[in-house]
Amino acid sequence: MQLRRTVTLKVVVTEKFKEETLKALDEALEQLDQARSQIDFRSRIYLTELQRQDLSQAAEFRRRIEAEKRRQDEMKEQLLKQREEITALELGSEYTQGTLEGFVDIQVGDNLQAKLTDAEIVVKDDQVVELREPQPSA
Repeated sequence: MQLRRTVTLKVVVTEKFKEETLKALDEALEQLDQARSQIDFRSRIYLTELQRQDLSQAAEFRRRIEAEKRRQDEMKEQLLKQREEITALELGSEYTQGTLEGFVDIQVGDNLQAKLTDAEIVVKDDQVVELREPQPSA
């Protein structure tokens, strides 16, 4: 029988990993800034029109825009924090990039807890360099 389990994806930190990850983070930050500029520009025009027609709708629209701006600010803060974290990583260290789902075969007599414990895949420059299976306790 097969069961699903969590598999942790770890990356060996290399110059290539740092460069690619920082580039992706910078692009995400740029897109966020562009989206913010668009919201500012479009909402200003729409809000001016709305204020002439219905003040209560204008107030509600302003609350929604402010909530969206706060959400974007939080996203930007997370991206900047992640950028700092990646910059500080030492070459050769392992960085947990995320989790995947995998399957594990179980049989009668297996230690279920040991089988369902997280396995790890270690990657270096997009190449799998190690598969780590949990070791059963004695």
